[in-house]
Amino acid sequence: MEEYPSVPASKCRPALVRQTAVSEEGGKPEIEIVYGTSKLLKDQYPFDLFVEHVRDMNEAGLWQATRFVLGKKAWLPWSEDFFVPGVGCPTPVIGRLPATYLKKLEIIMRFRDRLQIDDQLSLDVR
Repeated sequence: MEEYPSVPASKCRPALVRQTAVSEEGGKPEIEIVYGTSKLLKDQYPFDLFVEHVRDMNEAGLWQATRFVLGKKAWLPWSEDFFVPGVGCPTPVIGRLPATYLKKLEIIMRFRDRLQIDDQLSLDVR
């Protein structure tokens, strides 16, 4: 597994949980995530997942349109250092992707794999 980041991010960000595991060293839970950003840049990153419609944003618990950066993954320890519940929320989970987005995510990941797109690639569409 990849190394953990040494410190949490400077601000809270939405993230998609891709998979969970238990560390071999110490048996602690860990989570592979992809980060969300409000910088959509659709023309440069067409193979990321975009959640933009208000109904879908509400179901996913997003407060603004969000691009999930599928090529940039991180393993994080499941701890209060990295996962903080929002104000008035009992857990760090803010929502769930609508079912249609789960299907979109599956299709996008297949395309990414087929085209061997990694986190260094951005497409310059003109």
